[in-house]
Amino acid sequence: MFMVFKKKQMIMTALVLMLGIAGYLNYRYDKDEAATVASMDAVDPAEPGVGETVMVSSDAAKDKKDDKTAKQKTDSEVKEDFFAAERLKRDKARAKTREDLERTLADESASAELRSESERKLSNLARFEENETIAENLLSAKGFKQTLVYITDESVNVTVKQSGISRSDTAKIVDIIFELTQNNNVKIVEVN
Repeated sequence: MFMVFKKKQMIMTALVLMLGIAGYLNYRYDKDEAATVASMDAVDPAEPGVGETVMVSSDAAKDKKDDKTAKQKTDSEVKEDFFAAERLKRDKARAKTREDLERTLADESASAELRSESERKLSNLARFEENETIAENLLSAKGFKQTLVYITDESVNVTVKQSGISRSDTAKIVDIIFELTQNNNVKIVEVN
């Protein structure tokens, strides 16, 4: 009985920690997204309104075109936004799943079998999240600039920002993932 209590305490502590991390990431992403939306919504006072007539010289038109080009995001920034957005989607989906499992555990009317299954899934979820973070850090240390790892019971999906992944790169990725998860079903997607 004492061991079960300790196990439950450890699981709950891990869940609270993961929930805190998810909340922080959500706060940080929402803050960045709000700043981006605010900057997109800001009206440039130098821009003419609808229906206004403005005299334009060829030099002024060229300067405006250069300004607009400078304001556009580079491909690299778009790719980084892709990884951040996908990471956020993953974390939100996991937070929703965690919330549902915790609700089942807290439900006194749930069967012992259902509660046991929910506890197992919650433990797996915490392990998956930890291994995803470790895998992303290890892949970064091996020279992969941007990675996103998504682990499930059946497979591991790895998205890498790199064009033309070589056999040696594939072997590095599979070795890292297998060492962490003991799962050979690794799917690698490259994003240019």
